[in-house]
Amino acid sequence: MKQKEIIELLINRRKELGWSLRKVAERMEVSTSTVFANESEHNNPTLYILLKWIDALGLKVEHQVSGDSTGFKVIITIRGENE
Repeated sequence: MKQKEIIELLINRRKELGWSLRKVAERMEVSTSTVFANESEHNNPTLYILLKWIDALGLKVEHQVSGDSTGFKVIITIRGENE
């Protein structure tokens, strides 16, 4: 999943919950402008911000790392509370 797809997923989840940018920002413990900048793609969110965002929306992250001496691959899955 590309970063743009992750952000779209998070925006859609916020809208499904009927939450404002302010509510998400409060749950993330960041400014509303931070959430706005990331949703509108003015910023590239750090992994830390993405994880806070995912958690604030009640989603869960599962990850798997595999690799060898030539490189590695990270697989990240984002799931809802009931999945």
